Amino acid sequence: MAVAFSFLNSCTDESGDQEVGTSVFRERITINFQLLEVRRELLRAEQSLKLCLKNTDIQFLESVVGPGLDSQLQWIILKLRITSSMLEAAIEKTNSGSASEVETRKLESLCNSLLEIIRLIDEDITGNLISEEIVEYSSPTEVRAYARRFSGKISSVEAQINGLHDWTTTLGLTSAGCGQTMCLADNRFIVEAGTGHEKKDADTVGLEEDVQVITNKLISGETAPALVAITGGKGIGKTTLARKIYHNPEVAHHFPCRAWVTLPLDFEPNSFLFSIAKQVLIGFAENDSIKKIKYKLSRLWCFQRYLIVLDDAHAIEEATKALQELCSNQSNGSKLLITTTKRDLVKASPCCYIHERRVLGDEEAWELFTARLLFKVNQEVEQLAREVTKKCSGRPSSVLKLADFMSSKASTQEQWFVKLSQMNEPHASHYLSLSSSSDLMSSSNRQCLNVPHASHYLSLASSFDLMSSSNKQCLLYFILFPHNEIPARRLIVLWVAEGLVDQPPQSAETPESAGEKILNELVQNCMIQVAKWKSNGKVKTCRLDYSLMDTLLLEAGKASFLKSNLQVTASKSSSKKGPILRVADHLDNNSSIFSHIHENDSIGSSSFKQQYKKLISFISFDSREGPVPGQDIGNFINRGTNLNCFQMICVVDLEGTFRPKLPDSIKKLSQLRYLGLRRTYTELLPASIGKLLNLQTLDLKHTCLRSLPGSIWKLQQLRHLYLSESYRSRIMAPGSSSSLLDIQTLWGAFVDEETQIEDGLNRLTNLRKLGLVYRLPVKEQGILADWISKLHHLESLRLRSIDDMNNPSLLYLTTISGLGKLSSLYLLGTLANPFVLETFPESLTEITLSLSGIFFDPMRVLEKLPNLRILNLYAGSYTKKTMVCSSGGFPLLRVLNLWKLEELEEWIVKDGSLVILRHLEIRSCLKLKMIPEGLKHLEHCRELKLTNMPDNFKARITKDEGVDWQNVAHIASVIIRN
Repeated sequence: MAVAFSFLNSCTDESGDQEVGTSVFRERITINFQLLEVRRELLRAEQSLKLCLKNTDIQFLESVVGPGLDSQLQWIILKLRITSSMLEAAIEKTNSGSASEVETRKLESLCNSLLEIIRLIDEDITGNLISEEIVEYSSPTEVRAYARRFSGKISSVEAQINGLHDWTTTLGLTSAGCGQTMCLADNRFIVEAGTGHEKKDADTVGLEEDVQVITNKLISGETAPALVAITGGKGIGKTTLARKIYHNPEVAHHFPCRAWVTLPLDFEPNSFLFSIAKQVLIGFAENDSIKKIKYKLSRLWCFQRYLIVLDDAHAIEEATKALQELCSNQSNGSKLLITTTKRDLVKASPCCYIHERRVLGDEEAWELFTARLLFKVNQEVEQLAREVTKKCSGRPSSVLKLADFMSSKASTQEQWFVKLSQMNEPHASHYLSLSSSSDLMSSSNRQCLNVPHASHYLSLASSFDLMSSSNKQCLLYFILFPHNEIPARRLIVLWVAEGLVDQPPQSAETPESAGEKILNELVQNCMIQVAKWKSNGKVKTCRLDYSLMDTLLLEAGKASFLKSNLQVTASKSSSKKGPILRVADHLDNNSSIFSHIHENDSIGSSSFKQQYKKLISFISFDSREGPVPGQDIGNFINRGTNLNCFQMICVVDLEGTFRPKLPDSIKKLSQLRYLGLRRTYTELLPASIGKLLNLQTLDLKHTCLRSLPGSIWKLQQLRHLYLSESYRSRIMAPGSSSSLLDIQTLWGAFVDEETQIEDGLNRLTNLRKLGLVYRLPVKEQGILADWISKLHHLESLRLRSIDDMNNPSLLYLTTISGLGKLSSLYLLGTLANPFVLETFPESLTEITLSLSGIFFDPMRVLEKLPNLRILNLYAGSYTKKTMVCSSGGFPLLRVLNLWKLEELEEWIVKDGSLVILRHLEIRSCLKLKMIPEGLKHLEHCRELKLTNMPDNFKARITKDEGVDWQNVAHIASVIIRN
């Protein structure tokens, strides 16, 4: 009765309204007894599951359905224990009378959900054990089906328990017995302690596309490669990816016979076959002879498709041979999936598909980090935590290790800040990526990870020595840049301009493609961190692992990369005056070159010439506004050219320097191959530009130049020409008398009737990137379209058709199905023939359509493109009322933007469509009535943005209240804005 009286006191208001108090008391005493009953049932279910684990042959089950069942059951037991402890906290809350009426209702619903979970455990798990009798008296096929159903029941219970997260978070319940929670309370981060399986969903963040691609390769029919290889460095997530595929329901259904084998270094065929037999043969006996096992396997594989996973494979050829001896006929669609760090082992095989597992970009790594933490990082420490996460070099194992370390103990925000600050020290990076888990947790020994292994620098020096001369020089180039994101396209053209990219004499590969390979190798070797990836899988931006800077500066000295690199870093008083090879102006007034560029230095002509006579490259990072930066650059270049001491210079990169005043004497830079003026907003270009006969790249993007002289086509070495699209940079086409040019990039050029297309532009046949703004009649557009359809090397195409008033106009395009390398397509203008969509090549990864005026549902065509990752349908691109995404459509689409589709009223998303979509924005579609019901199936969607949508539309997805809320409730971020 003491409990009852405490309830009564807490439920009676000050006026002594006994009737109201008694009513509330009855409700709360009811929920209290309900909580006690559910807690008892949870404890009973926990004990039942423990007994289930003890009495079940889990090893046998895992041999049928693959590894993971044991950890799943352990995870469920842990969750039951935690939930039971949380109910203790709920009982205390109701005892004290601090639970509101709304919370009481939610607790009641929580109890009902828990009782349903307990019922599932009783009926589907503990009541469905696979007994010895079932194994003995059932056929192998029946036993396998039974085992898989049992595995499915466990996964179903696991999913139900995962669904309780929102309840416990909303109610602020903590685990009273163990001090566990999933949120920030009382200024303290307290994290659930659990098994490794506790966070299994976090382990697979960012794998959705890889799973989809490889699954399609495995089940796409008999003509697909028999061998699929997942390659990549250590810690990149190869095994995690393979396991995800192995347990994929589609894969399990397609391959009745599956086995998982981790190959030892000393491969032995009989042991290998024994390992497979244990998993696929019912009634396998350890004392069976190898002859008998081979016979049984051979018989089994004659009638059933099999999938064998070889994890961490070394002896691939031997394993393949052992399998082929038993089943020489591979026509039934059986497959071999391997993971290996040794790409060379599989690249020579003609029947092998190689899937390179790439490192994570910054945002992917951050998503993985926060998913592993299981709670939201406070804004005060988020930026610092992001910086530390970048130090993991995009390796999932390192990110997870970091998250586990930060989650290992309850910490205040201040303690978090201190730990993160220590780990953000310049040399902490490689300790994060190389240390073992046990070392990582020993923070006291490593002072919270800010001291790297001493052996790391020896390892780096050793790795550097083993690199090719070309790779060494390309890596050292990073020391010229500040520690920010560097565009890959900028790096690669600079490498090519300086001749740092080695190529065999007869190689058909372009220098730029060879440069991309070098960049990828540096990424794989953890020398370079990827900040962003392009939709076509290429690196967009990257940076040096900053912890390597000091070591690389030493290596640069040994390799004479800077020659007198003291000149870049030394003080003004330094007496050492060697010839400088490369100058990177960071506006550092402590640098000895600062006064040569930015001050009226007293250095004499003789000394100036002595220091700069061997200069190869000059890169400016002076981002100040106003006329001074441009004047300083102009004076420095003018002095050097007039003294004839820039005779060897290959690179002048002034990207981001405001309006540099290039002197006419720039024509003396006879060896110049790269002139970068991007984002300089320069208005003038010296007329003598046509005399730079060795120029390979001229980058004028985001300048204020309206025209270029016809002499530009005298530059016979020109490969990349970037112009300013917004300023309609007109370019005279090469005349028929000009030599054929090896132009690979023509971007931002303005074309009109004065531009010669036939026997002019159409003579440029090796283009990889083409971006045009044009004002042309239909006849001339036809000639242009015919030229474009023959650019078989084209990778990126951007076309904007405008009229005399600069408004979007008719855009004529013929079939482009022959452009098999095209990955990015942007079209602005009304399509004269909208059915050209049906000729879009399967290689496309990104499509943007604007004002296209398409009068049939474009989704029925675009959803069939197997590699499409990004789709933007902007204003007026579609003019009808209904749009449908069919089941199986858009298998790899990650980003979808629907903007200003003014006639769209209904959008249907069928189950099985957009399966890995992550980001969706619907903007200003004012007639759209409701969010598609099918969005509830998009389990990987992370962000939904609704911009400038009608009030009645937004009301339908009001959290917990709107009629369509249940269709988007699973999306982590739902943003509604005007």
